[in-house]
Amino acid sequence: MSSIFPGFNDRGGIMVCGLERGKSKSGGNVKVNLEAKYTFSNPCPKFGAVARTWQFQNRIIKWFSLWGHPLTRNHPDNATDFDRCIVHANWCNTQNHKFCDDGGYSKAKRPKQIENFIDQVARRKPKLIIFFGIKLFDILQEKPIMEQFQRSGEMGKCIRKFIRKEGRFRVGFQEFENGNVVAFPHPSWNWSHATIKIFRPEMDALFRKFKREKGLPS
Repeated sequence: MSSIFPGFNDRGGIMVCGLERGKSKSGGNVKVNLEAKYTFSNPCPKFGAVARTWQFQNRIIKWFSLWGHPLTRNHPDNATDFDRCIVHANWCNTQNHKFCDDGGYSKAKRPKQIENFIDQVARRKPKLIIFFGIKLFDILQEKPIMEQFQRSGEMGKCIRKFIRKEGRFRVGFQEFENGNVVAFPHPSWNWSHATIKIFRPEMDALFRKFKREKGLPS
């Protein structure tokens, strides 16, 4: 979820990617303003005050801050250019009440869902993809999926990849010719701030590179 801001997240932005949307627990209480412009870090203009309670966004916003590159809750007309660079996507084009319903990550391996993800990458041409769900990184590495991803031509060929472990916490890093992919565990596991902050040097370097290439202050 996020509006498209030309020059920022329409092309060459940062794609925050999860497995699927999920359904709002607020049900009919959510009044959606379809005309509102909104950033990933502040969905309130479209979804109302309830959006500030959404765990997925709240924890990711906190993680960006722990990595030294905070997002803001400002409305689009007062948002930072970095806020406008974030585009939210999901690997799957479906939604469920609970995370990992309907077979969990096995859904991501279905041809229709692989095409959904790759199509979003082709349209937005992100310079940095951040998966929140390390298993999405694992799925991307499967040979036929990686071949299809690289054939799309958006990020080019893989240069290097590695997994960094901190106890049960795994983070995947992958560098391509035209961008980078990083994968963290899903925020629903409520990892400690201390664990997230361990990866500040790597994320700081990636964000600084992105801002430099985008012409943003670092």
